[in-house]
Amino acid sequence: MLEQVPDVDRIACALYEPSDDMLKTFVHSTRQGVAIKGYEFRLSESASLSG
Repeated sequence: MLEQVPDVDRIACALYEPSDDMLKTFVHSTRQGVAIKGYEFRLSESASLSG
């Protein structure tokens, strides 16, 4: 993907676990900087993502 779309800076994937309402990152590709480690967030606490 990075070869075909060189403007992409980061790719990430996340899983949603409905039993505890947690959105968790598990795959990433970062060209620069430090990747997010152990990131998780309760989906119901996000106004833009829940609804």
